[in-house]
Amino acid sequence: MSYGVVIRQADGSEVEIPVEPKKTEIAQHGEDAVLVACVAWSKCKLKEHPRAAAAVMYAFPGRETLILSRGDMDEPVFSGVVTAVGYDDECVFLKAAGGEGPQPGPLSLTVEQDTSDPAGLTVLVSVDNDGEGEVSIDPGDGTPVVSHPGDGTPVSHAYATAGTYTVTATDVDQPERTAQQSVSVPFPSDTLVITVTADASDPNRLTASVVADNKGAGEVSIGFGDGSPVAANPGDGVTATAHPYTAGTYVITVTDVDQPERTAQQEITVPFPA
Repeated sequence: MSYGVVIRQADGSEVEIPVEPKKTEIAQHGEDAVLVACVAWSKCKLKEHPRAAAAVMYAFPGRETLILSRGDMDEPVFSGVVTAVGYDDECVFLKAAGGEGPQPGPLSLTVEQDTSDPAGLTVLVSVDNDGEGEVSIDPGDGTPVVSHPGDGTPVSHAYATAGTYTVTATDVDQPERTAQQSVSVPFPSDTLVITVTADASDPNRLTASVVADNKGAGEVSIGFGDGSPVAANPGDGVTATAHPYTAGTYVITVTDVDQPERTAQQEITVPFPA
């Protein structure tokens, strides 16, 4: 694992060490489990950066501080007082003690549609616990929590009814580490379906009966293509909206009210053929 290294000097100034360490070790020692870090660099490479070389080679035990960080974390993974400085013909090393050990990254929760369920009520839940082991997953619908290895493997969960649920993942050993994501089911289908037929109540076959199936995504608006105002339709695939025309060819446009990028069109010619 690669670490960024900074030496905080006795006057509070900080010197970044731009040379990649040859070795970095962080371990706990003793009955009190004191955290100890040891970092070693190539002497030749370190001397290419005089200020950094001086900060390392002349670090004073008990006064300077060694700080180790990782680029994907906001807080240092180690900060401790220098306890020893040493070198040989090839390497320079620092030892330091104290501070907190490497902290895990955030628990990452992803909830996506399980496309194998045509009803759109099933989700795939995956959790990456940054190597910290098992987590529990609460789907938020009152069903029992389930175990997950925390390794990013997706697990499937089917909701019984439509609604909005909060999925919660919790580290089993460190319950303060948790993540949540809200999900609404059923997921909308990519395809909004229009069915247009002749309205049976019109013997002249000039009236259209429009049914829109929005795949559980709710209300739609219907534009009839003849300059008349749009009409609302529940988009349930059952309720028909009737509209009278004069003879001609028109394009009917149906649009999801909440997601206007979801739209579908159908061209009709009236009177409808018998």
